[in-house]
Amino acid sequence: MVRLKFEDIGKPLARQGDNKSIVLTRSYQKPNLKGMEKDGSKTLESIGEILASLSGPQGLPFDLRDGEIWEIWEEMVGPTIASNARPTLLKDGVLTVGVRQPIWLQQLRFMAEDMRQKLNHRLGRETVRAIRFQLLTPNGRAK
Repeated sequence: MVRLKFEDIGKPLARQGDNKSIVLTRSYQKPNLKGMEKDGSKTLESIGEILASLSGPQGLPFDLRDGEIWEIWEEMVGPTIASNARPTLLKDGVLTVGVRQPIWLQQLRFMAEDMRQKLNHRLGRETVRAIRFQLLTPNGRAK
């Protein structure tokens, strides 16, 4: 058995009596040093800048600020509702909220417009155009 070390990469390996040799190579590329300053320090980019650069010239297909809905949810609806319903998706202005029990599904439908207005007011923009409620399975997934 031959034991190999990291330092052995790129060196030919030969066994006694063999007239063949094996060369170990690396299968990864060197890290991209973009953003590295001449003195070795790095400049940091925000996640928003990184995502925007990946999405092309049109920008992202969503507003990164919309993620704030998940952060302010309990504050906006209160702890009782938050423990029984949670946002699961925001797409094209429609916020989908997963609900644990049918009774909460019914009650929250009556409260949807107030919830929508409170969320938009807190966000400072018209992010949520409608709220759709969906019953969750016992393991917390949408049905």
